Amino acid sequence: MSIRHRLYYIVKWLKYIWKINIMQYPRKTITADREEFLPETVTHQEAGEQRLTVHRRNSRLYYLYLPPEIREMVYVENFFETHWLKRARFHRRNVPWPSVEFVREGALRVETREWETPRIVHAGSLLWIPPVCEATLSPGPEGFCRKVSLTLGGALLPAWQRANGFDRCRILPEIDRKEFELLLEEFRLLYEQQTEQALRENGVATWRLLQFLQSPYPVREIPERFLKLREKIRHNLHRPLTLAELSHDAQCTKIHLVREFRKYFGEPPHRMLRGMRMRLAATILLQRPELSIKEVAAQVGYESALIFSSEFKRYHGESPRNFRNGVTASAAGREDGVSDS
Repeated sequence: MSIRHRLYYIVKWLKYIWKINIMQYPRKTITADREEFLPETVTHQEAGEQRLTVHRRNSRLYYLYLPPEIREMVYVENFFETHWLKRARFHRRNVPWPSVEFVREGALRVETREWETPRIVHAGSLLWIPPVCEATLSPGPEGFCRKVSLTLGGALLPAWQRANGFDRCRILPEIDRKEFELLLEEFRLLYEQQTEQALRENGVATWRLLQFLQSPYPVREIPERFLKLREKIRHNLHRPLTLAELSHDAQCTKIHLVREFRKYFGEPPHRMLRGMRMRLAATILLQRPELSIKEVAAQVGYESALIFSSEFKRYHGESPRNFRNGVTASAAGREDGVSDS
């Protein structure tokens, strides 16, 4: 066999191996899927649209088949568990039903016309998207998002939304994760049974979900020493705070302190400190436009403006300068509109 023939078969064999690897690891492929449909309960001049760019590690759809009489109440039609990767993107427009997005790990970036700037939904938080709301979802600064999406419906749902303030996009931070996972388990059991009686119980389980959304936060008796420690963090954002100092004040080990903070506040001390600093920094950027980025960084405990800018972008989804300029520009536009009218 000549060298040319040998090279031909080697290349052919390598192509075959490459094809097998692609088939075994579809999470590395990126495809696009587009679905258009007409609204069922809301009348619009143009059709509703969902546009999804698929880039995910895994996913699973639970679809609950419903008797006609259930649709006259409230129900969860389906829920979707997925692990988005960096280039995943979902856009919805004029969709006639609301959805609930629960972030298990990573973060979710949300763009909607209701908000002037994109917002980040962190792990352990919920996002409510009402019907017809145009929104674009993508993974947050971490580059991935493991989440659960629920699609709701029913004739009684619009009245519940108006009565409880869910007629606009809302972020519910740091919910009671254990209680919400129990609710998801109920719907998962209904999916596995798929009996008529189980499907009728969908309405009851959905009412429990709606009640949870009205008050999604855990109720715990927080020890006094941890409440004082939280206040200490809140009033010392301008100076460095170490885990050793906080654990000394709480009279416990570092590991125990982190565990107790997760239990009572839903996040460890360092994440709480960073969140408070980033929220304070956003307020200072808007209220004190004369301060430089370095001066703002110093007021929230950062010696380096570069590190501060990196942390701010990771938390808010954009740099401090863009955050300040974007809000200022939108406010100026509103003032021009008012003066013109």
